[in-house]
Formats: sequence, C-alpha cells, structure tokens
Amino acid sequence: MIILIGGYYYSDIFARWAWERHYSVRLAVIFNRNDALLFVKIGNYYFNVKNSGIYNLTEAEKYFMRALNTDPNIRDAWHQLGNWRWYCADDFAMV
Repeated sequence: MIILIGGYYYSDIFARWAWERHYSVRLAVIFNRNDALLFVKIGNYYFNVKNSGIYNLTEAEKYFMRALNTDPNIRDAWHQLGNWRWYCADDFAMV
C-alpha cells in the first residue's frame, strides 16, 4: 500500500527522470499526471528545437495540446503551437 501511495505521489518526478535521462516518451507519458512543462519539453523534442530532437510536427502538436489541456496558462505551449501552425501553413502554401 505504501509503495502505491509513494508511486502516485512521486509519479511526476519519475516521469521527468524518465524523460531527462532516457528520452523515454512512453514512460514519461504514462507517469506524468499534471506536469504541463514536461509535455512542452516532449513537444519541443518533436519540434526539433535547438536541433536536439526529431522533426515530427504531428507528435509535436499532440504534446503541445496535452500541455495546454493540463494547464492552459503555459505560454511556451501556446507559442510553439502558433509556430507549428505557421510552419504547416507555410508548407501547404509551397505545394
């Protein structure tokens, strides 16, 4: 019982550790309860911010939206989502 309570209490910490040490999206998402900034970090990874991730706009949008669903006051998520929409509009204009 104590392990379950401790696991619930520390799940955000474990999620952040799984992301920062191992870039494990699956573990970070499973254990993240209410850390919107972690969702922004994952979104930035998929948006390839500072050339430190993978360029996948669909996944980036998904995690920015999850961040905003967790906390709608996260400015970075709004900013990056606006960038995402601008890039998508620019990509479609070039086709």
